[in-house]
Amino acid sequence: MAARVNVTEVNVLNNPCKFTDGFKLEITFEVLEDLSGELEWELIYVGSPETDAMDQLLDTAVIESIRAGRHKFVFDADAPEIAKLSKDHIVGVTVLLLMCKYNNQNFLKVGYFVANEYADEELLAEPPAEPIIEKLVRSVKTDDVRVSYNMIKWTEEDTVDEEMEEDKENEMVAHVAGEDASNCIAEQVASLAVSSQPKA
Repeated sequence: MAARVNVTEVNVLNNPCKFTDGFKLEITFEVLEDLSGELEWELIYVGSPETDAMDQLLDTAVIESIRAGRHKFVFDADAPEIAKLSKDHIVGVTVLLLMCKYNNQNFLKVGYFVANEYADEELLAEPPAEPIIEKLVRSVKTDDVRVSYNMIKWTEEDTVDEEMEEDKENEMVAHVAGEDASNCIAEQVASLAVSSQPKA
């Protein structure tokens, strides 16, 4: 069955920014018919490509009883908690996941690669063994977006073929864990020059 909600645009408002800054996503979506249930948005930071045990749910936003039409809101979420991250995976490439559920059924997943690198050229050339958090710049790669939709029951009459559902999260995380990830964003990471460093 066709989705009742279509996300038409997601803008990362503070990009690039300091690693410790929160996320600000401006989300625009269209609702094709009135919805009596809840839309729940989640923002997840993948802490390690090796295990999902280090994933962090940064924040959630719940919208109830939505009328048909076009809607827009800014999703504010905290930065990941540094104490919960492995120092081996703070610097480099990871994944940010924006997910949306309707009545607790996940129907949308948007994945972005995220580069956490030093803007200082010397630190970029020779990264220290211990990450210097205040020197890190976070850049969400909005030109490489992975989107997947799952079929869900929008009404009691809907049926779902679970075998047809698609999930791209594992594919993205595996890509980050491999050498291809470093190659595909090497030029983008190099572009994080000192001039791109956020002002204090």
